[in-house]
Amino acid sequence: ALSVCTDLMHVRNRENARFQLQLQRILNYSRFRNLPKELKRSLLEQCAWRWQTNQLLDESEIIGSLSHGAQSNMALFRSIALVSRVPYFQGMDSECVRRLSNVVQSIYCVSKDMLALKDDKCDGVYLLARGQVRLLNYSHAKNAWSNNEVPAEQKASSMKVSLYEVGFKEEGELMGEQALMEETKWPYHVQACACCELLFLERKEFLLALHEFPHEMDRCKRLANNLYGQNLFFERENKGTSGMRGSFRMDSEK
Repeated sequence: ALSVCTDLMHVRNRENARFQLQLQRILNYSRFRNLPKELKRSLLEQCAWRWQTNQLLDESEIIGSLSHGAQSNMALFRSIALVSRVPYFQGMDSECVRRLSNVVQSIYCVSKDMLALKDDKCDGVYLLARGQVRLLNYSHAKNAWSNNEVPAEQKASSMKVSLYEVGFKEEGELMGEQALMEETKWPYHVQACACCELLFLERKEFLLALHEFPHEMDRCKRLANNLYGQNLFFERENKGTSGMRGSFRMDSEK
């Protein structure tokens, strides 16, 4: 009987060790770091229940099994954490940051997905929360698909042999920041290098969120114009070379 009890204790300890290892792997995901206590408690309870019922501790499935309220709170908290670390928005009034975080949209894509096509309308800014994207341009001067009525699939299928890399965007960098202030077009194609997560802030939502904060609006407009000028200068001086300067980068997670 003592031997059986000892074996059961060993099995239980091994299971606990496996659970703790899997749990730590889940908590290492950026979306789960530094969550408020209540949200983290809900997450841990869901992980424990899934483990006890022999279900995998998969990131997306755990999020999907949380209540709608918990998912919304987690998304808002993470959006606030990301938005507030972007130098473009740093120093903003906390209520202003919260309003912006409420209207950002999460976008997920896989490797080789085309996120934007050159000369298509750009109506908002993208924040690369996870992953890497490449910036592509035509190897010839004239864009053969400047007509926006041509389907995006047809554009993408025809550009495989006529594009070259002009740079990359890493985690925490912005794309399309000038579109927050005025109607503009994409100056290049944007393609995912791997699985990516982006936050998208549409211009009209941005303007509505900052309507009651005119001083913040003026500050963002100055930053956007300065950054746009830096990128234009770099593109003129470095045509056909890799790399893009003048990009705001999010502070690294601690």
